[in-house]
Amino acid sequence: MSEQKSFTSPRWTGTTKLVVALTVVVIIGALLVRFHTLIGPLLMAIILAYLIHPLASWLDNRTPLPWRAVVNIIYLLLLLILLGLLTAGGVGLVQQVQSLIRIIPQYIEELPDFIESVSKVYQFGPFQIDLTQIDFTAIAEQVLSVVQPVLGQLGSLIGTLASSAATTL
Repeated sequence: MSEQKSFTSPRWTGTTKLVVALTVVVIIGALLVRFHTLIGPLLMAIILAYLIHPLASWLDNRTPLPWRAVVNIIYLLLLLILLGLLTAGGVGLVQQVQSLIRIIPQYIEELPDFIESVSKVYQFGPFQIDLTQIDFTAIAEQVLSVVQPVLGQLGSLIGTLASSAATTL
């Protein structure tokens, strides 16, 4: 009769365990660094699948549609809702910026009158602040010289923003 031998591996020493653990940590770290751009979308996909699974399961049980069709319908509806929200937000943003562009020249024209109304002597208890000594006209001219080029560039910026948003959609 042949005698059956059992081979057992020797126990790992503390040093061996440390080396293996550090190697595993380095490999995991290298994988995280290498694939860091995939981690965000992967987590979003997991969260989305987790949140949508009950709805898909409910629709799968209540309709004669197959599982894939139910999931595709849910994703299509979510995509349509997202595009609708982005469109509504974009339209609102464009309207707000257009209102800002329309109202800024009016405020710029009223700036000298406002500055004259502010140029007074104010008394706060024992303290007196004399704003008549400050040359607000020079400050207003500097503000206008800064704001006018910005307003000119704002129109082209809005056009670029709208075209890039349309391209993305």
